[in-house]
Amino acid sequence: MNIKQDFTTFSKQDFPWLPFLGAAIIVIIIMLALRGTGRHIIGPNNHFNTEYAQKRTIISIVKTQGILVPQDIIQIGNLIDGIVRYLYAEENDIVEEGQLLAEIDDSLEDSAVNSSFGNLDAAQAVLKYQWEFLKRQEQLYGCKQISLDVYQQAERSYQTALANVEANKGLYETQKLIYNNKRVHSPISGMIIARNVSVGQAVNNYSPPSVLYTVVKNTELKAYIFLDAHALEVLEPNMPVSITVDAYPHKTVTGPVREIINIPYIAAPDHPFSRFVPKTPPPTNNCAVVHLDNRDLSLRPSMTIKATITVAEKEDTLSIPMQALKITKQQIQQLAQDFDYHYQPLEGKELIDAIHKNAKTVWVLAHKTFVEKTVTTGVSDAEYIEITAGLDGSENVVCSLNECNGLMQVMKTYCTRDAKA
Repeated sequence: MNIKQDFTTFSKQDFPWLPFLGAAIIVIIIMLALRGTGRHIIGPNNHFNTEYAQKRTIISIVKTQGILVPQDIIQIGNLIDGIVRYLYAEENDIVEEGQLLAEIDDSLEDSAVNSSFGNLDAAQAVLKYQWEFLKRQEQLYGCKQISLDVYQQAERSYQTALANVEANKGLYETQKLIYNNKRVHSPISGMIIARNVSVGQAVNNYSPPSVLYTVVKNTELKAYIFLDAHALEVLEPNMPVSITVDAYPHKTVTGPVREIINIPYIAAPDHPFSRFVPKTPPPTNNCAVVHLDNRDLSLRPSMTIKATITVAEKEDTLSIPMQALKITKQQIQQLAQDFDYHYQPLEGKELIDAIHKNAKTVWVLAHKTFVEKTVTTGVSDAEYIEITAGLDGSENVVCSLNECNGLMQVMKTYCTRDAKA
């Protein structure tokens, strides 16, 4: 206990300069860091930083995420009732138009086809006999061996046999069609995104009809790019988009924004796209739509993507740091009071016009006076914003306040207290 007390007394009495040394080291580190930024440091104790407006190239981009969804989606059902006998395709399989996907068993096999074919064959045999009989009757009638009535009866029998053949031919074609409908084929070339039945499951074609497979046309996909409030404000159709698929990080696909839509209408529970659109919070309910060419079949629905949208690009344009627009009147007023600077905010008609136009303002330092100026801005990136009016490059703009002011003030108070002790 005595050792601890002696050490504490020794450090405060014999080394009173230690707190000053710590504060000095902090100040030196801050000055070196700020010097590396190329900004002009102004003000007592480096409490704020200023910079002259400079010409730069500004590329305004929006980076966000999204998902791939199919452009065309088809639900394949069955035309006859029965039991699923075979399934030849699975989810994520690539299929060609006309490819066999499934077979349905209606317990009749091909019996109806054979029966109708037998009836057609019998009707054709009758027709052949009636035709030959009519020819004989025609010869007899020509020789006046039979009456006109007998000849007309033979002709009528032939016409009846001919009609019976046509009727049986239609029944045979119908039974063949029904039999062929037991075999389900893909109507398009694409990818199966869902297999909705299992072997042995009963299926029907009445309401609600059974759905065997869900197939998408895989050569055309849509990218749904989720937008926050800022992106929704600056984006417009036809802006170029660079898309990187998470599965292929080194492959970039480009395309223009086709439209901007709202996700809730796409993600309705009964909508076929709903399984591809994740449940998103309200800030990302809006999305931009980009159509992609996928003829090489390298992309798949439900793949997640990263998108970079180029909003605007300006070369050699006057700009200032974005932070300069975030400095408030209260902060500048406090600085002016602390260091005996003059404070000149907008007043009168200028203030009314600025409020009416919702204008942006910056603070310019001139001869120890903070002067508020209205500016008109253009494009911006993550760090700088274009100034289209209000500055000409000769003004010394307050760009940021030193975040360590509070720490420096605490250190100053602590050092002063220890010095007096």
